[in-house]
Amino acid sequence: MSKQYWLAGKIESKITQHIMDVKSKKTGKELFSVEVLLIPRVDLLLLDGGRSNQNKRQVLIPILVLAKLDINGLLTPSEKAPWIPREWLAPSQSSDITISDIVTVDEYATTNPFEGVDTWKGMIEYCDAMLEDALSIKSDEDAHNKPSLFNIEVSDQFSQSDDFLIQIETPIKGAKEKILKSYD
Repeated sequence: MSKQYWLAGKIESKITQHIMDVKSKKTGKELFSVEVLLIPRVDLLLLDGGRSNQNKRQVLIPILVLAKLDINGLLTPSEKAPWIPREWLAPSQSSDITISDIVTVDEYATTNPFEGVDTWKGMIEYCDAMLEDALSIKSDEDAHNKPSLFNIEVSDQFSQSDDFLIQIETPIKGAKEKILKSYD
């Protein structure tokens, strides 16, 4: 889907209806609001001489967002804060590049709590600021010159695609801990 859906905070009705149908079928009841995982930005590994490096992931997803989608296609923030996937943060045991470190991202989350972000504009601003901070980008306070999620270079080894993705099934939070408790 176009990134304009992210910026507008509204999904087209055909896609919204499909998501509602899938989620309603799964729960066995008609739903008017669902939680979805948004992937507002997808970066793809640049090929070197037509070949990709086998030691690197092919896709970089710099930020993930859980949001509520209502029957009218409107997106609103969920209670859960956006996050930068752990595999892109140092320290890392893989051969993949990292875009930031866990300490920097944790400090941002601590000093900029997500509570109180209740509008889509606020969600966009929070995500922009989180990525800026993680990448140590200093910007003007002037909103017109402020970088956004889509004009920040995350890595020179990746090229930003035009895609904005929605994952209907949200990730299971705390699954590892629940499994470990079952062994106790």
